Amino acid sequence: MIRGAMDPSKLIRILWRKIPVGSFGLRMKFDVFTKTQYAFGIYYAAKLAKALTIQEISCIEFGVASGQGLVHMANAAKEVSREIGVAIQLYGFDRLTGLPEVRGYKDLPYVWKSGFYKMDLERIQEMVPAAKLVIGDVKDTVETFHEQYHPAPIGFVSFDLDLHSSTAAALRLFSSECGILPRVICYFDDILDAPEATAMFNDWTGELLAIREFNETHETMKLAKINGLYERRYVRAAWPSAIYVLHSFEHPRYNDFIFG
Repeated sequence: MIRGAMDPSKLIRILWRKIPVGSFGLRMKFDVFTKTQYAFGIYYAAKLAKALTIQEISCIEFGVASGQGLVHMANAAKEVSREIGVAIQLYGFDRLTGLPEVRGYKDLPYVWKSGFYKMDLERIQEMVPAAKLVIGDVKDTVETFHEQYHPAPIGFVSFDLDLHSSTAAALRLFSSECGILPRVICYFDDILDAPEATAMFNDWTGELLAIREFNETHETMKLAKINGLYERRYVRAAWPSAIYVLHSFEHPRYNDFIFG
C-alpha cells in the first residue's frame, strides 16, 4: 500500500455507507456505520426483545451534547425497528449547561472541565424529533425517569458522561430488574483512550471506576464484557472494548431460552 493512501477496506465501507445496500445486520457486521457501537447495541437489544416476544424497547443516550450521537441512534433505531419488527423508544439525558462540577481526581480534572459540551436544546429537538429529551442533573432525573416517562423495557444504553460522579449516578438507572431487558447492552464512551494515551484511563478513576463500584455493590446485577467480541469482528476497531452487558440475574426472564 502506498504510504498515506487510504486502506481499501475503509474506502469500501465509506462507499457502502453512502449507498446502504444489504440488510442492517450485514452492514453492522462490517462496521459500515459511523457509530457501529450504537448499531450493534440497538440491533442486538431488538433481537433479544424479539426472542422474548417483547414488542417495544427503549434505548438511551446519557450525554447528548451536540446531538450527533442521538442522530445516529435515531437512524439506527428506525432501520432496526423495520427489519426486526420491534418498536424502539429513544431517550436522551443531558443537563444543557455542559459538564457539572468536576469533583476531585476520580472525575479526571486533567481531562475534563465544568461546562464542557453544552447542549442546544431547540436545535437537537429539530434534529431528532423522535427522541424524548430528559433535561436536568442526571442524579435527579434518573431517579424519577421510570415513574415520569414509563419507558418500554430498556435494551441499550450509551454512557457518555465523562465523569465518574455522573456515570455512577446514571448507573442507578439499573436500581432493580424492573423496566429493563434481562440483559442490557451498554456502551461506555470514555474508557477508550486517545491513541497517544494522554488521558490514561484506569480502574480507579472515571467510567471504569463507576463500573467497578457498581459490580462491587450489586450481588444480582453485574456489568461484564462480551468475551471474544473484538476477536470475532470482521473489522478491527476499538469500540468492542467499550461494550459491556448489564446482566440482571434475578430478572424473571433471565433464564428464558432464546435460541429456539
